[in-house]
Amino acid sequence: MSAVRALHWNNPTSTPHRPETNGIIERRVKQVLEGARTLLDLAGLPPPWWSYAVPCYCFLHNISSTDGASPYRLRHKQRFRGKRIPFGALVDFKPRGRRGQAIPKYGTNAIPGIFLGYVTHPGGLWSGDYLVVPVEGFSTHARPSH
Repeated sequence: MSAVRALHWNNPTSTPHRPETNGIIERRVKQVLEGARTLLDLAGLPPPWWSYAVPCYCFLHNISSTDGASPYRLRHKQRFRGKRIPFGALVDFKPRGRRGQAIPKYGTNAIPGIFLGYVTHPGGLWSGDYLVVPVEGFSTHARPSH
């Protein structure tokens, strides 16, 4: 606190356990909760899948722009180069670790999956990978695994 005073910084505070004293962050939290709830509803997934919906909503929000410069582009000095995929969308993907499994000579080596988000590095830079779970064995009633 002495450094704040020495530098003559304005240090507005909020009262703990009093949301009305910190309206900016409370509005952002509400926005994320509403966004995640919407993603779950549109995907037809129950609330236990919120731990995937929240980061997906945040990432989709950060790669979106209304004035030409998305938060992602402003932070990382590059535009997002991946695909914008709706949470819960049915996608075909090539799973990792399929070595030793027979791949049909003329068939596809992709399998159906459900899109759950984007894999990022610390700081939010996209790794180039998507988070997808195979449809086979997928259950909305099963507890999601991380």
